[in-house]
Amino acid sequence: MKIGGIPIDGELAEPNEEVLVLPRRKTQIIITARAIPDMTDFEDRVPAPKPKKNFHKGKGWISDLDDPDYIKAVEKYGSLRVAYFVVHSLQDVEWAKVDPKKPATWENWEKDLKGVGFTQHECNLVLQLCFQVNQLDETKLEQARALFVLGQEQEIERSSSQNSEQNSTPSGEHASDSE
Repeated sequence: MKIGGIPIDGELAEPNEEVLVLPRRKTQIIITARAIPDMTDFEDRVPAPKPKKNFHKGKGWISDLDDPDYIKAVEKYGSLRVAYFVVHSLQDVEWAKVDPKKPATWENWEKDLKGVGFTQHECNLVLQLCFQVNQLDETKLEQARALFVLGQEQEIERSSSQNSEQNSTPSGEHASDSE
């Protein structure tokens, strides 16, 4: 595939990555998160909750969005979705209480991190890292635009320097003497 004449493969096809560095007394903990390109895996494992439908005379079947069980199911679904983002975005993590293949364990990600000494603030930074890598915010878009404009300016400079006056012709004579 090409976009703007540029082939989108290799490095350009790789999902974004972000890095979080947490300082420790004698070392640093490096946490890498990679964007999740597609949520199909999550949707296959965790179906979206559906509300009960009640029949109302003259109106037909109407979804009961105020049903307490449905509300709890929606909250659980959202919690699992966030946990999925964390567990599946983080790279090179060997979990103690989390199995990436088992949705029932995903919400243990924070317990695992706290179990090895992470503070609540550090857990929040990990969560923020996972959201950050999976979204395009205005800062990232501005950086991309700035790089694009810089590249365009460099291309213009290169092409204009090629259009400057020649000092000599292919025959070796000075260009101004060839009249």
